[in-house]
Amino acid sequence: MNDLSIGALWVQGGNFTDLSLLSESVRYVYLFDTNVSDFSSLSLLPQLRGFGLWGTDSNDWSFLSSLPQLASLYLNGTNFTDLSLINDANLRRLDLSNSQVTDWLNITEFTLLEDIRLSDTNFSDLTLINNLPLYRLDLSNTLVTNWEPISDFEGLRYAYLRGTSFSDLSLLKLSDSYSGYDIAYTQVSDLSPLFEFAGRSLWVDIDGIPLLDLEQLTTLTELGIQYYGQPASLIDSDGDGIADAIDEDDDNDGMSDEFELLYGFDPLNPNDANSDFDSDGLTNLEEMLLETNPLLDDTDNDGVTDNLDTFPLDATESVDTDNDGIGNNADLDDDNDGISDEDELKLGLDPLDPTDANLAPASVMPFSDTNGDGTADWLKYSLINGNALFSIIDGRDFTELAAYELSDGFDSTSIQLLGDRNNDGVKEIGLFGFNSAVGRYQLAVYNGYTGQGMGTWNWANTLGDVTFEVVGDLTNDSVEEYAITGIHLTNGTKQLFVKNGATKQTYKTFKWPNQWVDAQIVIMSDITNDAVPEVALYGRHERLDKGQLFVYDGANSNNKLDVYNWNKLWNNISLYKMDDIDGDGTIDWGQFGQRKDDGRYQWVVKKGHDKRGVIRTFSWPNDLTDAQPLLLSDRTGDDVKEVALYGKNSSGKLFLRVNDGRLANTRIANYSWPAVWTNEQVMELGDLNNDGTNEVALLGINVNSGKYQLVIKDGRAATEYGRLTLEGDWADLTISSYDVNSDGQADVIVNGVDANTLTRTITVYSGSDLGLLSTSVH
Repeated sequence: MNDLSIGALWVQGGNFTDLSLLSESVRYVYLFDTNVSDFSSLSLLPQLRGFGLWGTDSNDWSFLSSLPQLASLYLNGTNFTDLSLINDANLRRLDLSNSQVTDWLNITEFTLLEDIRLSDTNFSDLTLINNLPLYRLDLSNTLVTNWEPISDFEGLRYAYLRGTSFSDLSLLKLSDSYSGYDIAYTQVSDLSPLFEFAGRSLWVDIDGIPLLDLEQLTTLTELGIQYYGQPASLIDSDGDGIADAIDEDDDNDGMSDEFELLYGFDPLNPNDANSDFDSDGLTNLEEMLLETNPLLDDTDNDGVTDNLDTFPLDATESVDTDNDGIGNNADLDDDNDGISDEDELKLGLDPLDPTDANLAPASVMPFSDTNGDGTADWLKYSLINGNALFSIIDGRDFTELAAYELSDGFDSTSIQLLGDRNNDGVKEIGLFGFNSAVGRYQLAVYNGYTGQGMGTWNWANTLGDVTFEVVGDLTNDSVEEYAITGIHLTNGTKQLFVKNGATKQTYKTFKWPNQWVDAQIVIMSDITNDAVPEVALYGRHERLDKGQLFVYDGANSNNKLDVYNWNKLWNNISLYKMDDIDGDGTIDWGQFGQRKDDGRYQWVVKKGHDKRGVIRTFSWPNDLTDAQPLLLSDRTGDDVKEVALYGKNSSGKLFLRVNDGRLANTRIANYSWPAVWTNEQVMELGDLNNDGTNEVALLGINVNSGKYQLVIKDGRAATEYGRLTLEGDWADLTISSYDVNSDGQADVIVNGVDANTLTRTITVYSGSDLGLLSTSVH
């Protein structure tokens, strides 16, 4: 066959198996139910313009990336899964019907597609393709639920939507050419939007639709619109005035027909709703309302029957002590007293007793300079049974400057530090939580110094696993926007629901498929030249096992800008906001992780405005365990932070290794501590000796004395500068460093709780000699 100059090969069945026989003259290869198993030789035919495979699987699809001339690709009924393997340089027609693709993100890259067929797949998101110049679209039997984006297809001539949830014909824009719609077995009940297309060449398949007005069929005929099939029967089994075809409960027993059919019940028998087929104490109707399995007494198989399980669909939860909707295992505050379970355990309190909250010490965090003395002050706060108590503590003498009390009424409250809204130089305070009285998430904003109310922002209860986000100024009005992020309760997408920080109105909702582990919202530099930061989501893709940064235009939540990809060479990955390393005016982004192949630790940095390639890869050897990354202040005078990591070697000795943050793999400092500490953390302090370089320190428990020690290294000489031994049993211990006594040298501030007396103490040590300057109890 390789001696023949054939232009196209069509094979159906038969014994043909060897594609290496094909000559370079072949332009089209179409195989139907053949015995071919090796397709690698096709990579030697880059001139192929059409390739089709029906009902045949392959163990290796990489040959597709070697076919740059492909205009037509048909992989109907195959085991194909990875869209990134397709060379889309010239691709116009793509058929993935009945394929096994589950990740559809890369389909946005196929910008030349005119004809796409995705029937009988799990495709569900039209926003991935609504920018393509399609004239033919087949989504039969797919999982699409949001059909609004289909109105974006201006030149669409053929739409095959059979067996989907599609219901609104007014979304379709008919072209001037001959057109056709297959809407059989959809939810379309009104054909009147087709009437405006009278006189055009149009056919429509209406088989099985729940048509409400049969007279519309007569109108279609009168207008010359050709239709096929018949609408569903208008039988009304339960006599409720709703035809079975559109009645979701034919026997009117409270259980939907869909639910009854799913579990083998009779949708025309009204008596099975009150039965308890699995004998778990819940009727079948109650099981439907709880979304549990009416045929299993323990749906989530956690050992607790459905009727006793507060979370019958979650195998990790069964009890909710504080009735806040979060199971005890996931709930950070089981008794809902405003103090986290972790802190209660540290302080010797009972995380299931809401009455002991008043025994807990207040927390403190760095705040604004409220009195204008040039030193940032501290915010002291506590949450006790729905009340939030605040005090502002002077950053020099640690006396109280102001105090106020707020009450929010939220089911569970978190305290948020917000930007200055009234130009007084002081950050504002936000109380965020779910208000069950109104069924909404709310952010109540207060003046940071006086506690005076400044407004409340509201979000509908449409998301689960909700967290609050400050997303910067997206509206160019010098006021930051507020948002919540979580998983949509209906369609399962990850969403960022943004409210205008000035007007409280909805700004945009950014949506991503829920495909990333440890996902986080990232606000990037403006890369579209509209002065609006871009909005992105970073995480490890579950299937691809690699870090990705999915970027949207901050001014247009429908405009996907790019997807940054770090390949899957690393474990334990995390993303960090870097400086502008390459000087292009945008903040760069670095992913830290440990290589899977040789164990090296690497920090791989990509440009802030371009996903292509990397601008720096910082590397460290694999001789340390549990290494942690650290960004340190600039030491080389180039205005770029330095990159570092710390960890222990095999003998337990701890090392801090610092690389230049701009130059690749240039070590500029090494520090080490003996193997005598546990529970260590390494941190950067201020410049204690006024030599122009910040010091670094290890905080840990000395295994010999059992006491916390802060062991400080001279930032320039790398020798020991001094150490502090902290007497007592400490909890919630943090270290800060700034100039407290105005001597021009940074001092050391130790802030912690005496676990025995539950009193919070702030102790200040002089940076010059580590002598005691002051101690205050809060």
